Amino acid sequence: MAIARRTLVTALLVITVIVVLVYAVLPSRAYFDQREALSDARADLADLEADNERLTSRITELGTRSEIELLARRDFNLVYPGQETYAILPAPPPPVSLPATWPFWPVGRLLDDPGD
Repeated sequence: MAIARRTLVTALLVITVIVVLVYAVLPSRAYFDQREALSDARADLADLEADNERLTSRITELGTRSEIELLARRDFNLVYPGQETYAILPAPPPPVSLPATWPFWPVGRLLDDPGD
């Protein structure tokens, strides 16, 4: 009878520990996960608010006549009537120089004289 009583007490103790773990530990884990998610969301919100401020100031800039003129000239090459626009081309690439040994000499010959 003492062994059955000891087994019963041990089983009740194990069940009690399991119940405490289920009701105490698991909700605390969810609480910490939610705190972390909330912290991440606040950081994202701060980034979005900073972006909104930057974009709002950009909208204000784009409403000025000088910014519109700058963009029209720079991006679209527009000028006022009577003005001229010039385009400066980039420098040509340097010529290709290949060694005069095989297998490069046929390619070098083609590059030097493409008319043949």
